[in-house]
Amino acid sequence: SYTDALYALLMAPASCGVYISKIDIKRIAYDAGESMAIHPRKRMFELLMKYAIDKETMQRVLESMGNHIEEKIAIYEELYTLYPQSKEIFHPQVEKAQQTIRTFPKVIREYFA
Repeated sequence: SYTDALYALLMAPASCGVYISKIDIKRIAYDAGESMAIHPRKRMFELLMKYAIDKETMQRVLESMGNHIEEKIAIYEELYTLYPQSKEIFHPQVEKAQQTIRTFPKVIREYFA
């Protein structure tokens, strides 16, 4: 299903560039206007996608997720600024995270086509 594809894209650090924990998902949901209990990550993501049933809500969810990813990018950038030798480790993750954020408009178009 499309939710499974989104889960693979957004929740796997290898594809997203950052790790999104259960607490992170709870914060993303809260920022988008939904209260959520703690469950396994996949279940929480499924509940978040069930909440995003219309285009406006999905935009709020993805905007919140984008802001959250940007916060993690800032941490990575700070680390490789303070420790230049770590740039080769963190910079590819930053690029993946930025690419993930750039896919959000496509996600909305495909999800609500």
